Amino acid sequence: MKTQSKKHHLSDRKRKNLKGEHTRARVQEIALKTFKENGFENTSLRQLAERCNISLGAFYYYFNSKEEIILELYNASALQFQSETAKIFAEDNDFQSCLQKIFTLRIETLSQHRELFKVLAKHALDLNSPISPYSTHTKAIREISIGEFRKLIAHTRPKLTKELEESLPTLLWAMMMGLILFWLLDSSKDQNKTKKIISFAVNTVARLLSALNIPLIGQHLIPINEIMSLFASTAPEKKT
Repeated sequence: MKTQSKKHHLSDRKRKNLKGEHTRARVQEIALKTFKENGFENTSLRQLAERCNISLGAFYYYFNSKEEIILELYNASALQFQSETAKIFAEDNDFQSCLQKIFTLRIETLSQHRELFKVLAKHALDLNSPISPYSTHTKAIREISIGEFRKLIAHTRPKLTKELEESLPTLLWAMMMGLILFWLLDSSKDQNKTKKIISFAVNTVARLLSALNIPLIGQHLIPINEIMSLFASTAPEKKT
């Protein structure tokens, strides 16, 4: 009897947890839709609670702030990106080809919320904003993406100097962020201009890396190598 009672208790708790997860997902979905329609700054937690048909206190049970909702979206998107890049590495080991697929994949993983990211774009350069992809608040999420470029280099083994091998992942991440911004602004059909820009960017990176390994040409490109390393070193770090 005790065993059956315990199993029944666990079953009830599991159902409650599942219901809570479902409600949390619903609250986030409604909040993201509201941000897209009304703007992030123009939306209050009270308004979100009303649209979710729950009390403000109940809303706080699921999310402590508007920023937390966005950060959870960022994190889920980054984890999806990480999962999908593993499939790329399983099928391909060419640096240029993999880079092309990774840049394209990142756009695809964001496409569902393209209009929302347009609304949030104004926060990108505000390093004090918790939802800026360059802020200290998003460092862990940012590191997921940069980590995929480290895996790219380890997997495809392009010939690089030690300094460039260390700085290139961050540089590629920064390039990807620029491509994402272009994609958000791209009004061409099916964002075809973005696809062309990605191909151009990938070809340029591949040619530069190849040129750095040619003795006579590489010597003249050493300043470019140093500039790339310097640029990567400007990535935001968490203050201690």
